[in-house]
Amino acid sequence: MVFCGTTGRLCFRSEPAAEFGRITTQRGIEDATPHTFRHTVTTLVQEAGLSLKVAQSLMGHATERTTSRVYSHLTASGLEGADDGDRRAPSV
Repeated sequence: MVFCGTTGRLCFRSEPAAEFGRITTQRGIEDATPHTFRHTVTTLVQEAGLSLKVAQSLMGHATERTTSRVYSHLTASGLEGADDGDRRAPSV
């Protein structure tokens, strides 16, 4: 990937990573990468009650299968609203 600064100057690959690290450290987020947030977005989209198709579109995936199998995660709060009879793992 190629990144440019606000002045249009080419940034080295390490610069966005360093900035990301600085921002996450300031906010008390440990061991996160930009890729971590792809997983978070997909999970939050589903917890908000939006379809997997919305998450697929946001992620830029060609199929829902990639979004579902790789990026979608169950959380404790996501399970709270589930019916007792529907606690089995989803089929993929």
